[in-house]
Amino acid sequence: MKHISRKRECIVQEKLYFVLSMIIFGAVGVFAKYIDMSSSKIALFLSLIGCLFLLVVFIWTKQKVFGQRVKMNAVALFIASVALSGN
Repeated sequence: MKHISRKRECIVQEKLYFVLSMIIFGAVGVFAKYIDMSSSKIALFLSLIGCLFLLVVFIWTKQKVFGQRVKMNAVALFIASVALSGN
C-alpha cells in the first residue's frame, strides 16, 4: 500500500511541475512583448539564463553530465535544438 501512495505522490508532483513549466513558458510572451529587443536577442538571453540556471542546479545537486548519455541522445538533442531555434 505504501508503494501505491508513493507512486501517486510522484505523479501529482510531476503534474505540478508540468503545470508550472507551462505557466512560465506562457508568461514569456507577455514579458517579451514589452522588451525593446529583437526576438532573436530575447531568445538568446532566455537560453543563456536557462543554461546558467541548469548549471547552478547541476553544481548544487553535485550531478555530472556524462558524455556517453549525451552521445546516446545526440539525435533527439539535435532535433530539439533545431525545433527550439526555429521557434
